[in-house]
Amino acid sequence: MQSTTTASNDPTVPVMGYPGAEFYVLHIIGLVSLGLSLSLSIFTQVSLMKKERTVFTRPIGERLVFYLTISDLGYCLNHIIDHTWMLAISYHPPDIPCAIFASILNLFVFSQSLIVVFTAFNAFMMVVKEIKVELGKYDWKLLLYAYGIPFSISLGVAISNHWGPSGAWCFLDKRKPGEKVLSIIVAAAFITVFFSNIINYGLVWMKIKRVSASMATTTSQAKYHRTAKVMMLFVAVYIAQWWAYIGYAIHGFVEVQPVFWVAVVSTFSNLGGLFNFITYTFVKKNQQNVRDSSSDEGQTVERRTKSYRRY
Repeated sequence: MQSTTTASNDPTVPVMGYPGAEFYVLHIIGLVSLGLSLSLSIFTQVSLMKKERTVFTRPIGERLVFYLTISDLGYCLNHIIDHTWMLAISYHPPDIPCAIFASILNLFVFSQSLIVVFTAFNAFMMVVKEIKVELGKYDWKLLLYAYGIPFSISLGVAISNHWGPSGAWCFLDKRKPGEKVLSIIVAAAFITVFFSNIINYGLVWMKIKRVSASMATTTSQAKYHRTAKVMMLFVAVYIAQWWAYIGYAIHGFVEVQPVFWVAVVSTFSNLGGLFNFITYTFVKKNQQNVRDSSSDEGQTVERRTKSYRRY
């Protein structure tokens, strides 16, 4: 009977930074940033659900924040267990738990990325094409796209048995022959998504500035532009969260990344809850400004109506 090698006693997958202080610094930084992110994601969720129990009646900005915080909660809880396990035993978890952690990590990281891709695409369609993207009842089209694709990828890699110890935490198994190819595919996918979002961001802002400068903005266009600016905020915080990983991935095409790069990635990538909270704050403020503006317009119309009646 063939014996099964576990990650915890496999010398072919050395644990990054161990033995040495870098190992503890890497995982403690990860746990601190994940703890902060988790706390703010919970706070954002509670704030969103305080007034209404269903999220589907909320404006698109709040719904997107809700979906992003759901992904961040799953990401944080999963990654906290992974980091804690490695700190406790100074090795990767055994094969099966490690594969589960890696699969869940991929699911929630890619779901966040795809939600932001949608926001950039939606803003582009509203401003450049002046077309509203329909999400379907209960946003089923968005949810199927944002979670169905990452789930299929996680399942496919799991079936091929390529989830496992990566050195820093559980992700792509470095013992497998296809690990390098899969790592390149993942890095290329992230880089493509990242720069696609930047391009969409630039196109939308140029169109908004050009139309605004012409002083010919219709009421419909103004509404689309206001919504698009909120959508672009999601792209901006996505760039702030994942810029370090993009630099890390590009560096990886040249040489093996140092522990310092991994620590920087672990810090910024793990702060999704903080960035989502910032987004939610701006979305809430924007909606309040819209309500105040609508209220002012209503009061102006009412005053004019009364003056006409007196006349």
